[in-house]
Amino acid sequence: MSDLISRQAAIDEIDEWIKAFLENGHNESAADARLIQDGIIQLPSAQKKGEWIPQDYNEKTGYITTAVYYHPKCSECGYSGDYGMNFCPNCGADMRGNSND
Repeated sequence: MSDLISRQAAIDEIDEWIKAFLENGHNESAADARLIQDGIIQLPSAQKKGEWIPQDYNEKTGYITTAVYYHPKCSECGYSGDYGMNFCPNCGADMRGNSND
């Protein structure tokens, strides 16, 4: 299991690195640190909970029907996924239900 950290603590720490880089004239390093910081900001939340919502959708015709074709969608972002996925690959929502497994 991965350790959970505070996103804000990581951003604040990188802010300190950026200040130090700039004070010492390392502008390229400061720019690189900003890119890392932006990446951290865009990471999905580990605490987001979702569920796969069944959608009656026929891939061959493109129409919503009563066909046996189901494309579940993430309740958080609408990503079309697979019931076997424990996490939404688009937004990172935990799809394992309310259990704390």
